[in-house]
Amino acid sequence: LIQEEIYKASKDITQKELEKAKNQLKSSILMSLESTYSRCERIANNLLNFNEIKDLNILINKIDECQIEDIKHILNFINTKESTIAIVIQE
Repeated sequence: LIQEEIYKASKDITQKELEKAKNQLKSSILMSLESTYSRCERIANNLLNFNEIKDLNILINKIDECQIEDIKHILNFINTKESTIAIVIQE
């Protein structure tokens, strides 16, 4: 089911849907700044993953730069890979 949706999205995504997704993502990022915990978590993740604190304006600009062709390229890459399913059960 997920793979079918990824395939459909790689063919049917519209500019309107992309803009909506970009706006939701940017809103979520900016809303998270209101929480001290979220700000600290973002800083910690940046330090652990990049050894520096990334500027949020750069992230917002990268989101704005994303185009339909970029999304289709990634989705097509995912569609060409064999699927693997993993189930983890905690005892």
